[in-house]
Amino acid sequence: MRDTDTIIQNDIKLYTVKEVAELLSISKDRVYILIHSNRLPALNIGGLKVRHEALADFLKETEGQVIDFNNPQNHYVLSA
Repeated sequence: MRDTDTIIQNDIKLYTVKEVAELLSISKDRVYILIHSNRLPALNIGGLKVRHEALADFLKETEGQVIDFNNPQNHYVLSA
């Protein structure tokens, strides 16, 4: 069994709200909206952090959709 330091260094990538905002090219405020509306899971460890896997799942689930940031529970599917 691996020790905790090895697991954290090799298996878990955490992004700050700022990093998620930069990756998605949106504002930090919009990242907070996604987190607080439970669209994007986050951990509160010395500030909000988003796991790499949670971000990847969010992107898969919302691909082809438009999120209404006034009501982030609503989303619209883009038509071709």
